[in-house]
Amino acid sequence: AAPVVHSWFYDFGPSDLHRLEAILDAIVREAGERPVAVLLIPTLDDLRRFATSGPDPLSARLASWGAGRIELVNLLPAMAAHDRRWRRYFLPCDYHWNAHANRVAAALVWKSLGDSFYAPLGARRGP
Repeated sequence: AAPVVHSWFYDFGPSDLHRLEAILDAIVREAGERPVAVLLIPTLDDLRRFATSGPDPLSARLASWGAGRIELVNLLPAMAAHDRRWRRYFLPCDYHWNAHANRVAAALVWKSLGDSFYAPLGARRGP
């Protein structure tokens, strides 16, 4: 069997969640009446783990915590399904996304949030 890869979508403890929720709470307070979108951005290891483990617990936890406070966009399942050749998303020298992944993600984010999210910000066009 293949070894289990580490993924923050799956492998986190209570202190990790507490720290993340405190940071997001501060961002929401600072934003005031402005909408806040939180994007969950996968690495190659996250995509691999998703393929073997299925839905991630982080997005479920944040969706529950952030209901009515944030717009949560979990890019993990959509990017995993968009192109199964996941290495095509990353720069060859490290784990950062390349231009292809950014285009895919931009379209997914726009589709997920839609015009109603962007309208208060003054934007009315897609990527």
